[in-house]
Amino acid sequence: MHLLELFRSFGLWGFLLLCFTEAVFLPIPPEALMVPLCLQNPRLSVFYALAGTAASAAGGLFGYFIGKKVGQPILHFFAPKLEQKLDGIFQKYGAWAVFMVSLAPADYKIFTIASGLFDLKLTKFLLAAISGRGLRYLTVAILVMVVGKHAVGFLKHNYIWVSISFLVVLLIAFVIYRRMHRDS
Repeated sequence: MHLLELFRSFGLWGFLLLCFTEAVFLPIPPEALMVPLCLQNPRLSVFYALAGTAASAAGGLFGYFIGKKVGQPILHFFAPKLEQKLDGIFQKYGAWAVFMVSLAPADYKIFTIASGLFDLKLTKFLLAAISGRGLRYLTVAILVMVVGKHAVGFLKHNYIWVSISFLVVLLIAFVIYRRMHRDS
């Protein structure tokens, strides 16, 4: 909580720094700062979402390069049993895995580092990270713009369910997309 307050004290810059660091090592969801910023100035909500997306993508890029250079020892140290599982996920889903995780309240930082470690193409990584985080932050920003202060309570009590619902819809769209392209 003290760390969140420190970020909050820097306003927009604190939010951007939080977006960057959350993509590499911090477990604090950036929406904890984005929502109050949007409530303070709803006209700038979309700007905050886009700026947060850029900062998160930059942090993800930093994580990607960490993964390229020292990803194996880091992943082995923090999650030795996860390394093989992640390799399988990246072999099967590639950038789609990054996209899905960037939308969810999941451990995005592990996927940014693993993207570099498992040699996901940089352009695919960036496209997935920007699309996923952009969609996530824009959804929250628009919800706050439309619903206002009531969005805070709604997100606070239903964030997991909103995220799961969002992912289910995207997963269905992904399956339909894959089947359509497999048949053609």
